[in-house]
Amino acid sequence: MASIIMTRRILCIKPLQSVIKSLRYATTASFSRTADAPEKKVAVIGTGVSGISALRNLTSPFGNIKPVAFERSASFGGHWSFTSNKTRDEFGYPPSSAIYCGLRTNLPRELMSFPGFEHDDNLPTFPKQSDIYEYLQRYVDYCDLEKYIKFNTIVTNAVPRSPGDAKTKWEVTYCDVSDPTKSSTEEFDAVIICNGNCVFPNVPPFPGIDAFQGRLLHSRDYRQAEEFKGQNVAVVGSSYSGKDVARQLSDFADKVYLTHIDEPIKTVYENGNVIEKNLGIREIKESSIVLENGKEVHLDAIVMCTGYKYQFPFLSEDIISIQNEHVTPLYKHVLHLDYNSLFVITLLRNVATYPISFNQAKFARSVIDGTANLPSKAEMTEDIALEVRWRSENNMTGPMWHNMDTLQWNYDSHLADLGKFEPLSEMLQIYWNFVENHREKDFCNYWKYDYVMNGKKMIEAIKRDEHQEDEHLPYRMVV
Repeated sequence: MASIIMTRRILCIKPLQSVIKSLRYATTASFSRTADAPEKKVAVIGTGVSGISALRNLTSPFGNIKPVAFERSASFGGHWSFTSNKTRDEFGYPPSSAIYCGLRTNLPRELMSFPGFEHDDNLPTFPKQSDIYEYLQRYVDYCDLEKYIKFNTIVTNAVPRSPGDAKTKWEVTYCDVSDPTKSSTEEFDAVIICNGNCVFPNVPPFPGIDAFQGRLLHSRDYRQAEEFKGQNVAVVGSSYSGKDVARQLSDFADKVYLTHIDEPIKTVYENGNVIEKNLGIREIKESSIVLENGKEVHLDAIVMCTGYKYQFPFLSEDIISIQNEHVTPLYKHVLHLDYNSLFVITLLRNVATYPISFNQAKFARSVIDGTANLPSKAEMTEDIALEVRWRSENNMTGPMWHNMDTLQWNYDSHLADLGKFEPLSEMLQIYWNFVENHREKDFCNYWKYDYVMNGKKMIEAIKRDEHQEDEHLPYRMVV
């Protein structure tokens, strides 16, 4: 019987030294492929963190795979390739980045790095956007990955050559963003989708939303808090982005109304002008919102921090189905149940994206080159059904379908078993648990600390000197 991965039991993971070697970058597992094996051509759609992970694993010296990556923008890095453009570029496409000015990460740098390739030791535990992008540049340069990327290129269609055949090849059609009338089609042995999960904004259809005469925007289009100076602003949603945007706005806005339907926030906002309303919105009017208790709040602007939707505009609905934010049919959230040559490395939420996406890509590589020990289709189907049942029983449906949090470590261990490679270091789990607790208790100040691991696998948080950096900037990453 297929075993469900959803358990909060902590696995006994192998020691750190057996997982991350003292190398400049990590190689993939040993592959059984011989030097004279036929070359396989693999398409990678998107070159953010997941796409870079895919390219690194596909270009391992132990195999014979030729990757081709398609990137809609002029640079790799996805989220981390900052642009001041808020809405559309010169070709009519939304910017690849949802990052705003002065941003810092909300995870320590140990969780924001690829296995075996560390950040500069001089960086603070919570680096700035520019530090992260520089890290990605160093990684891409060192691994010589840029030569595989077609920039300013958008994929418009991906179809199986032999529908229903698990090992089918794929026809991928793409065009230059400057001239969508001229397209090209290439054949690939496999396709790895890495188009990101923070691209298509989710804006709930609140009654009257179209009547609002003030400024209405999604957090993806938010760039500078100074733009809201002296205004009354509602921030809708209390996940990382909602709390963070509210904190930033409090430095400039007159009043900030943080509206949400979750549990009350433990953080105390220091400026005193953030008013929490853990109530839903009944209606939006021309210059106000009406809360569920009937109270009307007059506003100049509304910032929707309401998350994102999954979309795969280059795939037909008979290949990938999205129902209530549940993307199906996928085994382990990454491998298509019917096509062992189609992978999605972009779904998981609330995870350490860098190491997790790296091992997802490593798993995809192991399937492509035949190293993986996959269950039968019937067993994979049963595993999917068990997880659906578990998530349904534990209120993890809707936007939570692909949420992991503490489940990510068991998940990674299962992928490693299937792909025959080492799971991630247990040190990462220790860092994750520590920052989750620290951030919840002191959201406004946790980023001002550096984390130091002592010899007992315990983390100490040491506050940095206020004059070391631009610590007056209360910016962190929106996820």
